[in-house]
Amino acid sequence: MRSAFYIFSAPLIHSALVASLFLPPFSAFPVSAAVNSPEPDAAGQDTAADAKVTELLLKSAGVKPIKYADEKARLLDYVHLGKFSDIHKICDSRIASGTAKAYEYQASALAWLYQIQQGSGKAVRLCEVGLEHYPDDLDLSSTLAVSYARNLQWLAALKQSIKVLDVDPKNVPALTVKAICLHRGGREDAGLLLLRRGLAIDPGNEEMNMLIVFYAKIRHKRDDVYVAFDRWSQLNPRSAVSYALRGEYQYDDSIQDAAMKSFQKAVSLNPEYVTALYKMGKLYWNKQSWSAACAALLRYEKLGGHNETGIVKLHDCLIRTKQYKEAVRIGEIAIEMLLGESSRREEALGVPGFAVVRESSLFVESQVKLAIAYFYTGEIAKATKLVNDVLKAHPDNVPALDLSQKIAFKNQNYSSAISTLSKLIVIDGDVQMWYQIRAEAYKKLGETQKAQKDLAIVDCLDRTGRLPTQ
Repeated sequence: MRSAFYIFSAPLIHSALVASLFLPPFSAFPVSAAVNSPEPDAAGQDTAADAKVTELLLKSAGVKPIKYADEKARLLDYVHLGKFSDIHKICDSRIASGTAKAYEYQASALAWLYQIQQGSGKAVRLCEVGLEHYPDDLDLSSTLAVSYARNLQWLAALKQSIKVLDVDPKNVPALTVKAICLHRGGREDAGLLLLRRGLAIDPGNEEMNMLIVFYAKIRHKRDDVYVAFDRWSQLNPRSAVSYALRGEYQYDDSIQDAAMKSFQKAVSLNPEYVTALYKMGKLYWNKQSWSAACAALLRYEKLGGHNETGIVKLHDCLIRTKQYKEAVRIGEIAIEMLLGESSRREEALGVPGFAVVRESSLFVESQVKLAIAYFYTGEIAKATKLVNDVLKAHPDNVPALDLSQKIAFKNQNYSSAISTLSKLIVIDGDVQMWYQIRAEAYKKLGETQKAQKDLAIVDCLDRTGRLPTQ
């Protein structure tokens, strides 16, 4: 088995790297430490470097237009660049009307394969429907084999790859599918020989490289996954998909700095790569780089991104960067998205600055943040209605209570402010700010003794970090 590893042709760029995928339990090639070693995040720092990098990446003017030989070449290149929304805009209506070309079925299926992990079943169905109209199209047939493999339908994948290879023995995706199926079935030498043949024909084939990464991943061969990604990006440096998928894997592997670089590279190749923009925004949000997160997530939203968590995080970033007018727009979108009961799942985002934060749904979180945006844009009546709605269902929601006391102060209703602040102090008695604000309210009402008592608590917390003993 090992001797077969060394018979790959030398001129191919790192072609031997792929053999490590089929050589358990070791890999003959070390993985770059720069790729796999996590670096410490600069949490809490909205760095100028983050903002500058994001600004440069999101400028699409620097991307040179490409001339394509035909529509098929354009759509397949869109797959590699991650222009999935463009593909669906072009292909979906034609597929629905039954007027699509074979390559449109193929491009749409590949877009689902590369776009999300759960898209393989959709890809299978698209290829099967397309082949009803174009039963002799080999490219569509080989994409069906790839889709079966990605969907873990191994027997169907093997049969489909054999069917394609009977007509075209040099079809690289089919050779790769068959190689993987044979390897899974214990015929390792035969699998290696088939893979060697595919590499010799077209070492940069996107579907082949995607399958190699996928197979290493499902076998939990971490190092082999990164070796395969290295090889893929070297052979096809314009493949935004390879960098985005690498970023996904690094993100799942908790290597956030490396994942960020991969997503940035994907966006530099395609400034409209929606998935990569979303993940960049999430990573910036995790680093508390609010301005950079805003830039990425705003671009994501304007390109049609509609992931609930992404929109809520964007709303949060806008509040933190005091872009309240835009926060109103995004908050209203978030509320509309989350109105359905199925969307109101529990997923607390957390609010830094509070020692205790009660669990709340994305819907409730968005209500409170929209109320905050209304408050700071002067729409006090709307803010009051929203925060009251939240407190009826969640009477101990800390962010809602905090906003409620601010509204009371704004309206000079100091008794109401004192009542709300007292509730907050019951929830968490170690927050100096609440005692200080309550003291101000007491002063407004002329209750100086109570104000002095609260200020004494503030002083004690400031000096000792503890509440005064009774």
